[in-house]
Amino acid sequence: METLVVTGRLELPGLFVEIAEHHWDGSRESGCHPDHVVFWLRRAPDFEPRRTWLGVTELTKAGTIGVIPAGVRLAVDSEAGLVARAARVGISLDRFEEVTGLAGKSLADRLCDCGDLRDSELGYYLRHLVDEAERPGFAAPLLIESLSTALMITFSRVYRQMSRSKPGALAPWRTRRIREYVESQPSSACRLEDLAKMCGVSAGHLSRAFKESTGMTIHGFVQEVRLEHAKRLLTNTDRPIKEIAYELGFSHPPAFAAAFRRLSGETPGNFRSASRR
Repeated sequence: METLVVTGRLELPGLFVEIAEHHWDGSRESGCHPDHVVFWLRRAPDFEPRRTWLGVTELTKAGTIGVIPAGVRLAVDSEAGLVARAARVGISLDRFEEVTGLAGKSLADRLCDCGDLRDSELGYYLRHLVDEAERPGFAAPLLIESLSTALMITFSRVYRQMSRSKPGALAPWRTRRIREYVESQPSSACRLEDLAKMCGVSAGHLSRAFKESTGMTIHGFVQEVRLEHAKRLLTNTDRPIKEIAYELGFSHPPAFAAAFRRLSGETPGNFRSASRR
């Protein structure tokens, strides 16, 4: 079971801000707000649940910022003993729909886009709302009302942008899922057929739609992601280049050096030296 310890809560008409600690015993728990759209802000970024669902949709990643559509259950499978510090901002359906022009329950049609909203403006408004709820100042209700309106307007813009795609392009959530998979599997082969199955499309469609969406082939994209990973390891660690090569799936360090030079124009050793000057 989950033990919820609420450390702060502020309520206004059509709006609540709640700061809490979630203590997990390892079981799957869920909650639902039938009449509110709820934004979350994870305040302990090191907390990583094993699995997270919105409704019956399993999320590839539960990000620092997300939104739970009205009437949709959030479920988390976590290791026992972990503590998640998070804040939630709930906005009534009527007010959400009036400000955004979006049907609050229709967000459930795009649940994969709701679990990881990487937008700095959304983060700014959520953090400001939480700070004001924890330490209310002069005219706090008026400021919170204004911040929540700005939050909704920003979300509506982000959501509409996510929803737009060129004819024949890959849905944004599928592009994001591929990136997250490739980033989490630096040494895997990342076969086109496996990526297509993960996205629920054919290999041919994925190949064409990915190129239309990003201007890159799947193979080129995988190479670019791994190059960035290699650069981070070379810059931020003192691990031997041979060890980095093996981690990235190369059977021989010279093959890694050749691939790195072909993509970046310099050897791994020269890149490491230049990055530390």
